Amino acid sequence: MNTGIAGERPPRIDSVASNRGGRIALSRMCYGYTTEIPPLYTLSIYNAIANDGVYVKPRLVDRLHSETVDSVLPIAYMGTGKACSPRTARLMREMLTQVVWGDHGTGKMLRNDRVRIAGKTGTCYMIENGAYNTGKKRLAFCGFFPADKPLYSLS
Repeated sequence: MNTGIAGERPPRIDSVASNRGGRIALSRMCYGYTTEIPPLYTLSIYNAIANDGVYVKPRLVDRLHSETVDSVLPIAYMGTGKACSPRTARLMREMLTQVVWGDHGTGKMLRNDRVRIAGKTGTCYMIENGAYNTGKKRLAFCGFFPADKPLYSLS
């Protein structure tokens, strides 16, 4: 993505064999197994959803002040600039808002009286010695706020 953020590295997605094991690995990739996707790449998708489908590079925020510029990096667009249609982005924003504010959402702990947050929770097993340790999980959240008119995204 060439964001200028230190430590940025590309995702690792292994090639898939054409045998049964490869097909199983491919089916698991859709929910994150057998891949290493840096959080910055996941965040870029949430940026697009928050920006009506426009693919905006993630930027670092130095501080939140209404009278000053809040980012240390300028706004930049990726590729063709479109990740999805505005309609698809709106539908995704509605679903991601329900993760936090819906009756059955998994992000209820993020509800607060100051800002309406939208996003998705997730878990993954930790890798130790080249194998998944099913006794240890890492929790994650990626989203944006305010949910109705997003200004900031977080991972």
